[in-house]
Amino acid sequence: MRGLAKKKDCDIVLFGHTHRFFLEEKEGIFRINPGSPTRPRGDGIPSAILLTLQKDFPPELERLETDRF
Repeated sequence: MRGLAKKKDCDIVLFGHTHRFFLEEKEGIFRINPGSPTRPRGDGIPSAILLTLQKDFPPELERLETDRF
């Protein structure tokens, strides 16, 4: 994913399907899987991501954890 993101000049890669929360920043590229609000796997915590984008600033990321989705 990181190689394709570099080739396409992307700063953020969002993916899912595994229902497992994942967040990594490496070489200026964020890879994010928000997890699942209804059927989480991995740590078992229902989650989603709040992603705030602003021009010329790094993204702000917040994992929202709750059983109230």
